Order: sequence, then C-alpha cells, then structure tokens
Amino acid sequence: MRQSLILTAVAVFLLGGTLRAQGTASIDGAVVDPSDAAVPAASVTLTNADTGVARTTVSSAEGYFTFTDLRPGKYIVRVSGSGFKTWEQKDIILNVDQHVTLRPVLQIGEVSQSVEVTAAAPIVTTSQSSLSTVVGSTQIEELPLNGRNALQLVSLAPGVVSTGTTGQFGVVQPSFASSGGRDIDVNYLLDGGSNANPFYAQPIDFPSPDALQEFAVAPRNYSSQFGRGSTTVSAVTRSGTNEIHGSAFEFLRNNDLDSRPFFSSTVPDYKRNQFGGTVGGPIRKNKLFFFASYEGTQVRGAPGAAAYTTLTGPERTGDFSALGTPIIDPTTGLPFQGNIIPPGRIESQATNFITTWLPTPNLGPSTYNFTPSNSLKQNQVIGKVDYTISQKDRLGVRYLFDNIPQLSILGDGSGLDASWTASLPTRYQSANVDYVHTFSPTLLNDANFSYIRSAYADLNLVNFSLGALGYPVNYGDAFSSFGLTPDSDLNIGGYFGVYPGAPTRDIMPTWYVADNVSWVHGIHSINAGMQLYRNRINELQNFFTGGALSFSGQFTGNGAADFLLGDASSYEQIEALTSRLHETLPSLYVQDDIKVTRRVTVTAIQTLTGDPREPRGGAEVP
Repeated sequence: MRQSLILTAVAVFLLGGTLRAQGTASIDGAVVDPSDAAVPAASVTLTNADTGVARTTVSSAEGYFTFTDLRPGKYIVRVSGSGFKTWEQKDIILNVDQHVTLRPVLQIGEVSQSVEVTAAAPIVTTSQSSLSTVVGSTQIEELPLNGRNALQLVSLAPGVVSTGTTGQFGVVQPSFASSGGRDIDVNYLLDGGSNANPFYAQPIDFPSPDALQEFAVAPRNYSSQFGRGSTTVSAVTRSGTNEIHGSAFEFLRNNDLDSRPFFSSTVPDYKRNQFGGTVGGPIRKNKLFFFASYEGTQVRGAPGAAAYTTLTGPERTGDFSALGTPIIDPTTGLPFQGNIIPPGRIESQATNFITTWLPTPNLGPSTYNFTPSNSLKQNQVIGKVDYTISQKDRLGVRYLFDNIPQLSILGDGSGLDASWTASLPTRYQSANVDYVHTFSPTLLNDANFSYIRSAYADLNLVNFSLGALGYPVNYGDAFSSFGLTPDSDLNIGGYFGVYPGAPTRDIMPTWYVADNVSWVHGIHSINAGMQLYRNRINELQNFFTGGALSFSGQFTGNGAADFLLGDASSYEQIEALTSRLHETLPSLYVQDDIKVTRRVTVTAIQTLTGDPREPRGGAEVP
C-alpha cells in the first residue's frame, strides 16, 4: 500500500498539483441488530443500479460504514452478516454533493434469507452539517428557461437572489448572491473541476439542459473540500448507463405572432432556433460507458427596435429656429439671431460626420428607428467516457467545446443604423479527468484535473474614427494586431452617442488539479487533500485609444449646436491596455468527521489556502 500511495502522489505531482474532486456524494450509516447493538464485520455492498458497478466494505467495531466519492445516480445497498438475514434497500437516489445516512437493522436468521426494505422512511443526512439544495434533471428539463440557460435555476435555492447579469462583450451570464455574500463569491464547478471565468468571477457556459444531470447549491457551511467562495454551485453532466438512451429537441421562435413595438413602423424580423440531441449507453456493459451531446443555437435579428433622437433637416445646417429655447453664441453670450448658426461658423468635422454617418429621421421629425442586425451561431459539443478499469480503479473523461460567433450592435454601446455591428467571437474549451483508486474498503484516493480555455474578442466592423472626421487625434498607442482598431467615441448630449465598442482580445487559460484521500478508521472518517488552482488572463484592449469627444451643451445650451460649432465639453484619450495577469492558489485541508455516538458527529476542520479570503478552521456538531 505504501508503494501505491507513493506512485499516486508522484502521478498527481506530475499533473501539476493536487485537489479534491467535488461534485461527488457519499453514503454512510451504522449496522445494528434488533436490540440496537452494533454489528461489526458486516459486509456492506453498494451497487450502481444503472451501470452495475459495485463496491464493498465492512462495518467497523462500532458498526459504522462509509462510501465516499460516489457519482450521482440510483444505488442498491446490501448488508449481510454471520447469523443474520441479508438486508437490502433499493432505489436510493443519490444527488450531487449529497450525504445520505442509512441505518440497516439486521434480523436474526440465515444469510440465505433476506429482508428487502421497500417502504423506508425518507432518507435524511444526520452525519453532515452542510446544507444544499439540489436542482434535478426534471426541474432542469421542464421548468421554463429563457435561452435554455440552466444557471437561471440557481435562484430556486433558499437564500439565493439574482443580481442581474455580469460580464461584457459576448461574455454575459446570470449572477447571484447567497446568504449575504457578494456575487463574485460564488464558486462554480462542473464534474468536480472549476467552471468559472477568472476575470469576471462568473461561470462560463454550462452544458445544454439535456446534457446536465443536476446541480447543487451549497451555502457557507459545507465541508473543507470546498473552497473559493461563500457558496458553491456544483453541476454534473450526464453519463452513459447499461441501456442506450437518447433525446432530440428543437425550440423555435419567430416574429409571426409578435406585435409591432410602439416606437417602430414595422414588426422587427427576429428568428431564434435551438436544436440538438443527446445519446448515451454502454461500450462494454458494466465497464465502459459513453455520453455525447450537441446543441446548436441560431439567432437572426432582434426582438425589439432601437430608436434615438437625431438632428432634423434644418438642424443639420445650423437652423434651430424650431426650438423654444435660445441658442447662445459663445463669443458674445447673446442668442444667435433667429436661433440660426451662420454657415461659416459650422466646423468641417461636424459637416463630415453629418453627411457621411448620420441617417435622416424616419419616424417623426427628429427620430431615427431601426432593427439591430444581430446574429449568433452557437455550436456546443460534449463528449464523456466513464471506465471502470477494475474493482479498484475508475476513470472518467469529459470534454466540452463551445463556439459562439456572433454579431451584435449591443456589444458595448450604440450605433447609428443596422450596419453598426461588432463581431464578438467567443470560444470555450473545457476538459476534465477524474481518477479514483481504492486501496482498501476503508482507504480511497480521488484525483481530478480540469482545464479551461476561454477566448473572446470585441472587433469593430465599422470604420468610424474621430481622425477620419478631421479631428487631430494621434493613434500612436493603439494596437493594430488581432483585428483591433483605435476606439473612438462621440457623444452629443440630448441626442445620441456613437460608440461601436472597445476593441478587445482576451485569452484565459485556467487549470485546476486536485487530490483527496478518504480514510475510514473506527469512529473517524478523514478527508485530506490539496488544491492547486492557476489561471492566466491575457488581454489587449484599445479602449478610447482613438479619443472620446463629448458635447454637452454647456456653451450654447444645446449639445448639437455645441457640436456644430466645435465647442467640446470634454475630451478623453487612453493608451492601449496590456494585461497579463497570473495567479496560483495552493490550498491544503484536513477534515475529520468523528462519530461520537450514532446520533452525534463532531466535525473538525483545518484549511490552509493561498487565497487570503478563505482561511478556515474549527469544529461543528451536526
């Protein structure tokens, strides 16, 4: 066993560190006879009803037994002892991160006789102080989800409130706060590995609802194996079983039944299609299983219309006579005669902008209305393999690829018509490997490795710049690589703002490696391990490198008149941003669940972490 432990430690070291595989569950209990006396050395066998994979342990001198690092699913527990009838309970549903406590009562008799428990009391957890809310596959599949994003269901958990959305560019997700914590304190896990964007402290895309088995939301009082945040959202993808199962779906939305928006002359053209399917089953029964999922999402147009106040025909030439307020001449402090700016006073840059970029009103005398030409073509693919190598070794591998090319006028600002779009390419790749080795019925090791690569950008597709209008702007500090252009902004108070978006490119590779040793010894159930989390954030951004020019109306009393005269209220220019952030967070932990009696369990915890927000230690009595 010593050699096996050394080899396991070396293997984890070569992976880059160690960390606990979260997202698993456990079953424990005490075997007793009809007089409530402990039954030692009883054989306890746990079988996954869907895959046929079985594990066996023996009860301790006090009758205790524990199965750790279990995958969610349906289980059968069978207990036998010399001089007792065999006890069996079926259909034990184990959810993600759930800890189930059983109390088998063995009746006197022959081992060949059996007692099957078919109407047991509801299963409760009495050996853990942690609380969690499980969102199961039925809720995920049947509750209405806008855009089929299962993350919206996190708010079903008690104490969790939605805080809107977080992120920017094409990377936007729902955000939540729990138990008085902040939204950035929620830790997101998928199949035991990290599933978070380190820059925004938000989740990356979760699997399609048809590929997601369930997830649990746990508040602060969870065990030491969980770190980084006040709340953990731990999700698990589906796995194959001994039977082939599959699904297919399509969701369609179009504008046939849509009404015309109040500020639009037509019904906007909007179409959304989501389609795909799943399939899973055995490659080799009771040994090797597969699961695959595909979801495609296509969006064309937008469900609403965009409108803004533009310049009327006379105002474009300096005629503000239709306004009821005077236009002040900044050089004299008196109103312009007739509220008309002389043509010779109008700056050439303003004329260039009006003739080249500014649409004429199409809804009333001063309003321009249009339908954004947004588009999205997302393809998400998931592949998963679970392999029971032997009774002592289990391996799971999952890969997720999510490619989301999209065009949006809503990327980071506003545009003047439907041609003002920004390209927001987004791509996620996530790989997870989980290996469990059983040294003995009471000693088990679980190693987990996950890697995430997030890449996204904001690329302007409109060649708008203050320099092209004639303003003396120096672009010397702007990046020209990766399709990044100088970023110009023009704002006319009371009318409109012109901002095609901040040209940005982000690449964020993150890896998360883990190992946990579970040891059951007498009244002690010990978990010890180490976490190592490392991320990099590589960003190039041209935010305001092309200048940001504002006309508020402080000189003439009207923003458009200030613009025509060239009297700006503010100008801002920022040099290009280069961000290359690196972070490594190692953590050590040990936890001992001590069964003082069958009704009292004391939990002792000690953690040492590289994250200054997360030192924890102490004891709990569930």
